[in-house]
Amino acid sequence: MPILGEIKKGREIGKKQISQSYIYHACEMCGKPSWVELIKGKPRTKLCHSCAGRTGRGCKGLFKSSEGYVLIKVYPEDFFYPMVNGGNYVFEHRLIVAKRLGRCLAKNEVVHHLNGIKDDNRSENLVLVLRENHPHYTYIHSLQERIRFLEYKLRKK
Repeated sequence: MPILGEIKKGREIGKKQISQSYIYHACEMCGKPSWVELIKGKPRTKLCHSCAGRTGRGCKGLFKSSEGYVLIKVYPEDFFYPMVNGGNYVFEHRLIVAKRLGRCLAKNEVVHHLNGIKDDNRSENLVLVLRENHPHYTYIHSLQERIRFLEYKLRKK
């Protein structure tokens, strides 16, 4: 078993780049150790493959759907893997609420964006509702927005 901080050439550990140096490094997020390519004496990444797809926009594990929702790649060893929808991806807003609750979400549970912006996945902007109640919740929320707008217009006069 390798020791953290140990450096070896690719050929010694079965990597394709046989002359490249690698360091046995622990992920800064989850602590999982793995061999990471060294570039100019430093690890290429500070995160393991799993965590790199969950850290934020711009990572390889993220993309935006045609409907405007952010999806995150989740791997089979992840606790939230049962929530994936084909291709190992899960909607970021569902993952955030699931992590907040500490459990996977059921198929009949919908995560609603309070401000209506599909890629605004701040925890305070997300509410969990049952699928059958979501249309009512959306209608009530749109009425509340309309009332705020009209109140604003009245104050402006």
